[in-house]
Amino acid sequence: MAINRERSATPSCWKPVADGHGARMCDHAAMTDQPPVEVPTWHAWILPERPGMTHFLLGSVCLVLPVAAIALGTQWILPAMGVAATIGGGLGVGWLLACSPRWLRRAPVTSICVLGMALGCLGHLYLMPRLDVWLRFTSTIEEVDKYQRIIRGGGVATIPSYDSGQGWPRLTSIEHPSEHGLVLYTRAPFQRWTLFGYTDSCYLAFYGDGRKALVLKTEEMLRQALASDGH
Repeated sequence: MAINRERSATPSCWKPVADGHGARMCDHAAMTDQPPVEVPTWHAWILPERPGMTHFLLGSVCLVLPVAAIALGTQWILPAMGVAATIGGGLGVGWLLACSPRWLRRAPVTSICVLGMALGCLGHLYLMPRLDVWLRFTSTIEEVDKYQRIIRGGGVATIPSYDSGQGWPRLTSIEHPSEHGLVLYTRAPFQRWTLFGYTDSCYLAFYGDGRKALVLKTEEMLRQALASDGH
């Protein structure tokens, strides 16, 4: 079928006309006076055609943020974990679903690094709460060790408190302990954060002769330890 071309009312557009049918086709952008749609800067950054240095730096900062927060104190670990998992992990999931095919075609090494670090931030939700509990009960063991050294040296000291995760209760002292038996224990358990709220993590019990502290996973195990010691 022969195709004739005639100039349209819009100078920049040529319309092919099908003889005998009158069907006319024209590029939409050329037929309209509307300007091209500009992509917002934030959209171009969040969903770019390929990952850049800023994406790499953001992923690395979010990945190390909870670890760096340890230097400020255990009370900053969980807030830093929340920020890292929300920003780093959230962007990682979004990039994986929306950008990973074209990223991997255009910049495979950079894409793997950026996606790995961003998605790795979600691992903080598992690791950081356990690290938080470990640091808190380690600190409690150190405080009890100082307390017991003072007592064994004939000094006077106050029974230490500990960070349970939901408060600062004082360690419970056992009345009339045996010579080499348990003297202190945590009545309230150390609490560990989870996605569904706090849960019991462990209990501690301490011997008076400086032996290694008992780490007990459940309240029933604590009762058994106290019962076996005659309490």
